[in-house]
Amino acid sequence: MILTDTTAVIDFLQAPTVHLVKIIQTNQAAICGATLSEVYAGARSSADFKKYDKVLSIFSLLPTRKKTWPNLGRNLAALGSKGITFLFRMH
Repeated sequence: MILTDTTAVIDFLQAPTVHLVKIIQTNQAAICGATLSEVYAGARSSADFKKYDKVLSIFSLLPTRKKTWPNLGRNLAALGSKGITFLFRMH
């Protein structure tokens, strides 16, 4: 199983292909709640929500423990203190 980044999911939503679906299914690609939320936040219409429901259903949803989020924040802060930043992109 692989955890799929939000950017990759958004790219897939914009141009889903049979080949990419196979890769997702073969590698048991998963998303976490944060990715799911970020994708849905980009919806502009009820049609978008329906499309996202359908396309995201091919991914497994990886449960995350509550302590995951503070740990992520601490790791991002540590990286930031070394000048390494991440861009969280939402469409």
